[in-house]
Amino acid sequence: MARIKDRLGLLNANDLAVKMAEIQHQACFPWYGPVTAGSAASFRVRAPTAIIEFSPQANDGEPTNHLHHMYRHPTNESSAG
Repeated sequence: MARIKDRLGLLNANDLAVKMAEIQHQACFPWYGPVTAGSAASFRVRAPTAIIEFSPQANDGEPTNHLHHMYRHPTNESSAG
């Protein structure tokens, strides 16, 4: 939950508390890769009101040199068409 809270730190305190409560009770947390410090592991958090992805990418031979991070609120999106 600490990693999720780190990623949602862009929200104000009230919204963060609500979002964390929703995620804590409704999320799945797939982890891909090793669990050792400094390794290139990825994770995704999926909940009805949040999708968070974190994925390091190798750059110049360093497995964690380039980081991809994404937060979406899937119920607050519109589609073109």
